[in-house]
Amino acid sequence: MVATAKTSILLNGIYVKFNALIDILQRFCQPLTLHNSNSIYEISPFGSSFLVEYKTRKFRLFTRHQLGNGEQAYSPEKVLLIFEDYQSNRVGLSPSNSFSLKFNGQNEKSLEDLAIVEYSQQIGGADIERFFYKLDLHAMSEFDNTDNKKIVAIFAIGYPSRFLTAETSFDEEYLPTEASLNVGYAPLFLERANPSPWDIEYRTALQAHHRYNRDVGDPDGFSGAPVFYIYEDEARQSHLGFAGIITDGSKEGRFNIYRASDISRYLIRACNYGRAAFA
Repeated sequence: MVATAKTSILLNGIYVKFNALIDILQRFCQPLTLHNSNSIYEISPFGSSFLVEYKTRKFRLFTRHQLGNGEQAYSPEKVLLIFEDYQSNRVGLSPSNSFSLKFNGQNEKSLEDLAIVEYSQQIGGADIERFFYKLDLHAMSEFDNTDNKKIVAIFAIGYPSRFLTAETSFDEEYLPTEASLNVGYAPLFLERANPSPWDIEYRTALQAHHRYNRDVGDPDGFSGAPVFYIYEDEARQSHLGFAGIITDGSKEGRFNIYRASDISRYLIRACNYGRAAFA
């Protein structure tokens, strides 16, 4: 087991091989799916999100700008958790709570883009626990304090908008009878970046890895995508860390993320201050 551990990552209590890690993590990295009231598309994806279990409660992390702006913005209660229950029925579960971040200090306003919703643990007897990554930030190395020499890889898992495809069925009068949207996920390999004027306050700067052989292209859809990193301890045992979630990106391959350490503080507040009404 010692040899296996050094070439594998401990994920939700199970050792996972490096080459299988992204496919397994993808289960917890879902497109942000919003319910449409007046559209042939009942559900629309708007970027990425991360499903986490924290202190036995089930949260979804994403950015508020993914909901839109002004009168056309979606309310948090429209953020559906889509899954198949044990009878293979497709279920859309609405959040039971949402949490808004408000800061008095003008310098901290940029942190208000983080959005958190919570889901009840069960619906119709179907346990949703399997869809949520058990997040234990206290057991992880803090990304900003981890020596670059100890980091093996940094990567995000997101749902770029360019991977979105639409399928529509029509009747004899060419009226739409059925429509569906399909999304695909993509890993994005990153490395630390030096600060620049483009960066936003209270963010960590990353960029596409210099050996990344794909064109990042339009970064639309990566908002809300979780960023992970693999690091080694003194015994060269590999561990999985959570660095944060992507908030902004550029076509040049530069990204800003909300730090996991900040997200942890807000999750603690969400747990301690009970159930909040929809913002």
